[in-house]
Amino acid sequence: LGSGKAGSAFAHVHGNTAARRIDVWRSSLRMIKDYPILGIGPDNFSHYYAPVKQKGMACQPGLGYMEPHDQTWREPCLSHPHNLVFDFWLSTGILGLISFGWLQVVFWRIVWKSRSTLKTADPVLLGSGAAMLASLVHGLVDNSYFLIDLSMITCFLFAIAPRTDWWRAGATVMEGQSSTVMPTTRLRQVMLQPQKRRGGYVFLVAVTATAALLICTLPAERAAALLASVTAVGVVLFRPRFAYFLLPITVPWGSALPLSGASQVTISDFIVAALAARAVVSYARDRRMTLSVTPWTIATAVLVLAMALSATQALSLSLSVKEIIKWVELLIVAGLAPMYLTTVEDVWTVIAATIAGGVLEAGSGLFQFAFHYGPRN
Repeated sequence: LGSGKAGSAFAHVHGNTAARRIDVWRSSLRMIKDYPILGIGPDNFSHYYAPVKQKGMACQPGLGYMEPHDQTWREPCLSHPHNLVFDFWLSTGILGLISFGWLQVVFWRIVWKSRSTLKTADPVLLGSGAAMLASLVHGLVDNSYFLIDLSMITCFLFAIAPRTDWWRAGATVMEGQSSTVMPTTRLRQVMLQPQKRRGGYVFLVAVTATAALLICTLPAERAAALLASVTAVGVVLFRPRFAYFLLPITVPWGSALPLSGASQVTISDFIVAALAARAVVSYARDRRMTLSVTPWTIATAVLVLAMALSATQALSLSLSVKEIIKWVELLIVAGLAPMYLTTVEDVWTVIAATIAGGVLEAGSGLFQFAFHYGPRN
């Protein structure tokens, strides 16, 4: 890897960045050679990659898989191998890599079978296919999945790709629900009907009052995070579909206002918990729950299982557990989608929220770059 004319040409064109990546890929291959089945555990790359001992390191000493070259020694605390295949293999083991490959095969078979709609410029098929291709190409040289916002967008692409015929027909019921199509206007009337929920409103007022008392005793940053979390939980409990409108914004931005320092609990965690709680209450009341069981949800469940198995090799089990919890939350959100995203308008709102979240995040990056604001690393 990185040897011969191809490697020399790549390094010559892209300079130090290319040389660093080639060395990181060599280190990754050595890790894979030593741990080919289970990998090294989610979010544990730096613990294996970092040198055993080096002065001034920002991370803890590792097992020293880093290549002993000047380029790599300038960045000893890398958290990922800058390659999608290596990242999956090391973070989830061979089972996780196979599950992701399965997801890609299913996705591109759908795109290929629906290629005739390209003549009519189907926005869903074109957009999801182009976005997935961009993610895969980017993943050849960088991290393109193992960040929760990137993985959320990837899973969203898996979810909407099979819906091209559903979008064109204007159906308003997701797969797995009753075949009866409920008109959008009628659905809105049902949702807007007054309901007697005095007990729920009393509970919400009590929680809000308690949170207000706590907010008065907290620093401004924590107070803002708690206030936003309480508000979001209240909204989701009474209108659960709003969780899918809020998460594309709170996932990339929630970590900016963590509710706790070390554990990094964010507003998104509370939104998912409220969504799950509402689903459990609904099931207890109606004895009915509509879940999404598709090839990609099954593959995602297998991926979570692979992470759990790979975590047995982790040097930092706490980091692996936090990472696994993220994917369990993602699986909950995906599985409950058919219960609450029941109209085309709902899905379009999720798309709009996702685009808005991405634009805001990109704008924040441009602001930090232009005004040299934020962390330097």
